[in-house]
Amino acid sequence: MYDKLKEASLKQEGKDIVHEMYDELIKMKTMSSEINAVINNFAEYREEMLKALEHPGLPPHNNDSERDIRGVAKRRNILLGAEII
Repeated sequence: MYDKLKEASLKQEGKDIVHEMYDELIKMKTMSSEINAVINNFAEYREEMLKALEHPGLPPHNNDSERDIRGVAKRRNILLGAEII
């Protein structure tokens, strides 16, 4: 699904397919309450999750933001004595 989202965002084609796939995803129900909570969260934030489809320059991930704060998180964990993974 991520690959289709990325392709549809770049080419501005196939957005309907991505919306359909996302809708199928958020309709899923499992026997796990934790997984159902994640799926419900995906449903709640549907517009934000698919925002890259409407804005071709917007990356469909937040890896840059995660990378930017990684050093801060490492230092915090060291200072607090937490294990770094």
